[in-house]
Amino acid sequence: MEQTLLELPTDLTISHVQTFKQDAQNFISDVQHVVISDRSLDKIDTLGVQLLLALIDLILSEKKQLTWQADSDLLKETVRQLGLADSDFKHYLFEH
Repeated sequence: MEQTLLELPTDLTISHVQTFKQDAQNFISDVQHVVISDRSLDKIDTLGVQLLLALIDLILSEKKQLTWQADSDLLKETVRQLGLADSDFKHYLFEH
């Protein structure tokens, strides 16, 4: 099964979400196993977190495999602050 890395950008806030969304959707459509790396992420807001949840949903709804390289304490803390630690994120960010 093909495995390909999707690196999150350094900035996943409202001003950068749309560009990343298009790129990520195109990327996801071309592979069967998506590996998301969040090691470069320096900045994220609520919209960025919502986009990541939507991408998880897209990947799973298309019956693709998802692996998350969870290195970003910022993402984990933001998800916790938003009360989303028990959402789909729990399988990828908090069980390693």
